[in-house]
Amino acid sequence: MICPICGGSIEQGRIEMMILGGDASAIINWYPEAEFQKTGVGSSFKKNGKTVRDACTRQTEAWYCAQCRKVCAIMDVKG
Repeated sequence: MICPICGGSIEQGRIEMMILGGDASAIINWYPEAEFQKTGVGSSFKKNGKTVRDACTRQTEAWYCAQCRKVCAIMDVKG
């Protein structure tokens, strides 16, 4: 597969999630970039998120590019 960042060759693998405590440590959410641009009171409360992975799923297919040192993954959104 080709790296979408630099166009180099990428190696297939997986992302593995390690659960370190309760469910909160095992949730991965995606948020729109605009949520990170907020400032002031309430800026840490993000909206319009999508749960990508939760405690029930610990691995997902991913690719590593040694050239640009990036990991690319395609993940289903929950629900």
